[in-house]
Amino acid sequence: MRLTERSVFVAVPAGDRHQLRTAFADNSCVGERRDAGGPPTLVVAACSPEAAGQLFRFVPTDGRDSEGRRTHRIEGTSGPVTFNSLNGLHVQARDDDARVTGFAVIDRGPA
Repeated sequence: MRLTERSVFVAVPAGDRHQLRTAFADNSCVGERRDAGGPPTLVVAACSPEAAGQLFRFVPTDGRDSEGRRTHRIEGTSGPVTFNSLNGLHVQARDDDARVTGFAVIDRGPA
C-alpha cells in the first residue's frame, strides 16, 4: 500500500469522541456517508466538528496485534469500522454478527 497525504490519519479529540483528520492534507476528515438503500461508507470530506458522521469512539478490545499492542474498535454513529481484503475499510451494520476489526492505535507524536 502506498501512503499518500490522505491515507495517514490523526485522531483529534472532540468531547468523548474523535475526528479522524488526514495527517498531511488540507482540512479533511473521515466521515460516514449514508446512501439510500446501501450500507454506510467511509469518505474523506471537509472537517466539520458538528457532523455526527465525523465523530468516532475508540473502544479498547481484549485483542492484541502481531506486535503485542492493544487493539481498539473504532465506532462511528452507524456501527463499527471494519476491514477486510474484499471491501477494505467500511462501516459494519450494528446487527451484523461478523467479527469486528481491532485496530492498533500508534502514537507518532504531534502531526
